[in-house]
Amino acid sequence: MKKIYIILMIMTYQASYAGGSNEKIIQPIANHTGILFFHANSKVNTPNCGLPQPERWAIDTSTPGGKTMAALVMTAFALGKSVAVTGAENCDIWGDTESIDYLFISN
Repeated sequence: MKKIYIILMIMTYQASYAGGSNEKIIQPIANHTGILFFHANSKVNTPNCGLPQPERWAIDTSTPGGKTMAALVMTAFALGKSVAVTGAENCDIWGDTESIDYLFISN
């Protein structure tokens, strides 16, 4: 039981500092390196590395996970649906933009 409690505390701690949003996709942009960016107006808890672009998310479309996330983002954009996003708490894909841990179409 003690191990479960510690794991839950760690998960809660990490999630409390990661960015998050639940909005319609705004302005998807792709660059020549295969990075997909998009904005969400109500993003919260942006990590310090993402403060230059506090409402922007980045996806590396060269990875299998990135391709899956990009497909969900573009589907939601095309259908006018909202996407719930939880950040990875880092900017390892693009230096001034938070990377995504997971996302789903929320409506």
